[in-house]
Amino acid sequence: MAGIAGNYPDGTPRPKQYQQNSHPTCKPVKLLRYLALLTKTPTGGVVLDPFMGSGSTGVAAVLEGRGFIGIEKESEYFEIAKRRLAHALAEYKSDMFAGVEVG
Repeated sequence: MAGIAGNYPDGTPRPKQYQQNSHPTCKPVKLLRYLALLTKTPTGGVVLDPFMGSGSTGVAAVLEGRGFIGIEKESEYFEIAKRRLAHALAEYKSDMFAGVEVG
């Protein structure tokens, strides 16, 4: 059943962790984080994803301390990506200051 968030376009059920994301080619953030490290993109460097989809590459880039530029023409997926990136930025900032005492 194509188009249902719980299935891939061919009808195959998605793993549970991807059922909230309706993009047909959603990739695991853990894999993309590893690829960001593997490519030797320097911390603070910029990752470009010209086909951003729901933003998994951007989330991985942010969590690995890289900048991110994403391009997506489908407004539905762009909105998903914006929410995911905002959440990743908040998570990265809280991790950055974990254990830091002020005062």
